[in-house]
Amino acid sequence: MTASKILLVPGQGSIKRNQIVSAINTDIGKKLSSIYVQEIPEFKDMLDYYIDNTSVNPQNIDVNLYSMWSSFFYCDWFVKTRCINLYDINKIITYSAGIIFAAYYTQQISLNKALKFMQKRAKLLSRCPGYEMYAYVTNNAKHLFEVAKREEIQIYPSIKWDKNKGVLVAKRINLEKNIKKLNLILKVKPLGIKIPYHSLVLNKYIKEYTKIVDELEIHENTYGELIFFSKTASLHEEIIYELNNVFDWDDILTNLTKFNNFSFIDMSPNKFMIRSLTKRMRRINNV
Repeated sequence: MTASKILLVPGQGSIKRNQIVSAINTDIGKKLSSIYVQEIPEFKDMLDYYIDNTSVNPQNIDVNLYSMWSSFFYCDWFVKTRCINLYDINKIITYSAGIIFAAYYTQQISLNKALKFMQKRAKLLSRCPGYEMYAYVTNNAKHLFEVAKREEIQIYPSIKWDKNKGVLVAKRINLEKNIKKLNLILKVKPLGIKIPYHSLVLNKYIKEYTKIVDELEIHENTYGELIFFSKTASLHEEIIYELNNVFDWDDILTNLTKFNNFSFIDMSPNKFMIRSLTKRMRRINNV
């Protein structure tokens, strides 16, 4: 029996600068760069920033936008470099801005619409400053966020990697000030991503966000069925849902382990998803 192929598309902030630069400098990367700049001239500013940031005016740098555009570009470079055909893929798993590449890869949105959407998304999220994303490990994540909510401490879940591991959203000053109040074992590490994505912090922007999702002009097709949705019924709904709801990788892993014969294509150089899945499979097999 042929193994099912599951493509893991990373979200923004997953690709390091040197990896982006390496991709840009390949023949395929140069070709893609030319295509992207034709679609949206501002993309050249991002390329210049990554290749030689000393030539770019700091005031013109939108770190949030560049992290989305660069991740999107890297994913496009990845599938083209490795000649990964869409019809060879059985399922696509993604989160955060990665779903925009998944939508483009499954031929549901155009490149131009995708790049412009990320511009609008970055502009919207820039209106919610001060928050950062932190990787966390605790002894009781459920209690952690229950206490934070009850005590009105601005600490919010964002990504659930495992029962007690994941990513949270908080303002640095609030996190340092209130972490002792929780009376829990809690270790955090800043990820260098200053957006409150996948969290309730963005509830007040849902109406405006829905409008820019509408402007994507999504043309849902049969390839769209490849993208894994756990709580929604369509790509349009999923993109909106991901703004202010936790990405539950733990739940996705539970669903994936129901399959007996599958292999992964992990686009992220960091391989976190693969490692967490491998650990999960080992635990299940030892039961």
